[in-house]
Amino acid sequence: MAISASYKQKLWVILAITLVLRLFAMWAIPLTDTTEARYGEIARKMEETNNWVTPLHNYNAPQSECAHIACVPLGEHDFGVPFWAKPPLSTWTAAISMKVFGVNEFAARLPSLLFCLGILWLIYAWLTPRANNLNLIAVTVLATSLLFCGSAGLVMTDLALIFCSAFSMICFWQAAVEDKGKRWGYLFFIGMGVGLLAKGPLILVLVGLPTGAWTLLHRQFLTVWQRLPWLTGFTLTFAIAAPWYWLAEQSTPGFIQYFIVGEHFSRFLISGWQGDLYGHAHSEPLGMIWLYVLSGFLPWMGLVISLLITRRKETRWRYPLGDTWLSYLILWTVMPVIFFTFAHNIISPYALPAMPAGAILLAEFFARFNRTTATHGTGAAVFNVQSFYRLSMVTPVLFVLAIGIYIALPNSMPKRSEKDIAHVYMELRKDSSSQLVYVKDRLYSAEFYTAGKARVVNNVEELQKLLGNSTQDFVAVDARYFNAEWKDFISAHFKKVAEFHNTSLFQECETADACQH
Repeated sequence: MAISASYKQKLWVILAITLVLRLFAMWAIPLTDTTEARYGEIARKMEETNNWVTPLHNYNAPQSECAHIACVPLGEHDFGVPFWAKPPLSTWTAAISMKVFGVNEFAARLPSLLFCLGILWLIYAWLTPRANNLNLIAVTVLATSLLFCGSAGLVMTDLALIFCSAFSMICFWQAAVEDKGKRWGYLFFIGMGVGLLAKGPLILVLVGLPTGAWTLLHRQFLTVWQRLPWLTGFTLTFAIAAPWYWLAEQSTPGFIQYFIVGEHFSRFLISGWQGDLYGHAHSEPLGMIWLYVLSGFLPWMGLVISLLITRRKETRWRYPLGDTWLSYLILWTVMPVIFFTFAHNIISPYALPAMPAGAILLAEFFARFNRTTATHGTGAAVFNVQSFYRLSMVTPVLFVLAIGIYIALPNSMPKRSEKDIAHVYMELRKDSSSQLVYVKDRLYSAEFYTAGKARVVNNVEELQKLLGNSTQDFVAVDARYFNAEWKDFISAHFKKVAEFHNTSLFQECETADACQH
């Protein structure tokens, strides 16, 4: 695609604006429950306890809670419940970020943004030798795709995995196809080793399926065998990852069984899997991943569909699988999607592994369809650089609208955060021994913003025990749980001090008379 210097400059400006908006959202929007706040709180616990082996799901658990899971002793009467669902790479990076920048949502989210910027840099550098401005087009498509842009800067484990898979896929091409030397082969295996620390054996699937299928398709067995250092490479892969897996199993026996079998087989093959220790499995119809991928590439997918309908006869992709370059991108895009097609328990981020190669495919597609109205000769609306530039502004504009709505009408947001209630609690408490207790609902954002002081009670009897201590405690109650029993007890011993969304915050009265007035 021929892009003038002025349009290149405009695209770089769009990318810069997108980055600034993402940075602002990372700072302005608090961690939301449940997923993002959960991973943020797990990283905060690691930063606080300096336990870098086992991420902790809870760290003030009684010993009775450790009957079904191996806990980490943290004190004479205190135990940490391990978080076995994910390896620690994203937790490590977020905890280190909080060590450097303090405990806040920006620090928790920064590593995810850096992983996304790393993916964009890998693609841009890899495509730079290719013609048609493919590097800038692909980076623009990926950076302004709704799912990728929306995920960038969120506390999640997937982005570290996608970086590692993209890194290994690029290194495989450089080593096996371009024959750039064994160093690229070693980097390929290093990427998989780090990927095992990002999200476990899934990296072997995301990299192994497309590279294996490509090798079979083009009958490159001998070439691939000769150009990659398989024995020393796999030794390097497991030398990177195996020490942590061994330490984790030694620290909390049972980790390997739960993580390898439960998280990598039962979760995907058993609809509504009941073995999840940390939440619930997401049961979706088979094939839902394809909808996630297509919607994730909005707004660009709309242009693709339009071009395929109006100008399908002009495509030069007659036999794309016969082309080593296009087939590599296609297999890199579709093999992870095919793999997840047979999984019931999926969420939208599972579409992310397909997006780096998918963005390059779309860039190739747009470059080959590039026309101007004058050369097309029909006067009809056609795809050109100006259309591409205008479409690149859609996601940044949507982000501006979303941020504006949140600032003006925070209660309208579908996700909730307990930052405001935590702030009031921190301001009103007389000392750090005061507790914030939630009725029947554990909210990780409350734990994050109170430095781990928030806890949960499930009945009035548990709440009554707080009255016997010497501190002035706080109770937060969602309107769903505020029945007559809770209302009578809380009204007798606590006074209402704040309300956010549907949650009311009560402060323990110093005397019974104070509650009456």
